[in-house]
Amino acid sequence: MIGGAARRWALAIAWLLTPVVAWAASFLGGWLGAVAGRSEAGGAGGLWWLAAGAAAGALAGVLGWALFLLRLGRGKPAGRAVRPEGGEP
Repeated sequence: MIGGAARRWALAIAWLLTPVVAWAASFLGGWLGAVAGRSEAGGAGGLWWLAAGAAAGALAGVLGWALFLLRLGRGKPAGRAVRPEGGEP
């Protein structure tokens, strides 16, 4: 587990990577949507599947990334000991 300044730097870099993660997830979702919609008759149905897959992928990717960032931001600060239960302050 990282702590202190390293955690702050990791969190800052992770936040800067958020658009890249959203793009990658939407690309993957769009690709899966295009595969699912390739049997649609006509181009409009296939494009709908592509757009729906991209939107669902972007939403899932951003939510997963936000949960990762929240977990990265939490944690015990470095250098602080945990008191045993019943111990004196």
